[in-house]
Amino acid sequence: MMEPSLPRLLALTGFHFTKVGETINFHGRRSAYYIDKQKAESGLKKTLLPLYLHIQQTLAPQLEEMLAQEASISLTM
Repeated sequence: MMEPSLPRLLALTGFHFTKVGETINFHGRRSAYYIDKQKAESGLKKTLLPLYLHIQQTLAPQLEEMLAQEASISLTM
């Protein structure tokens, strides 16, 4: 859920979101938007690539840990 102006601003960096819902009033005007990972990565401006890779490398261990915890919970059920 984003304000209508945020997807326009993010488009300047190469992130082109698709609006998937009507605008509602939720802490101001908000709409639901969607972007898939491949579309986001392919549209990303080259100047932002180092930042994106740093964020991805920083968060990867956390994601792996979370997925491992979910897998172990699933096995115990």
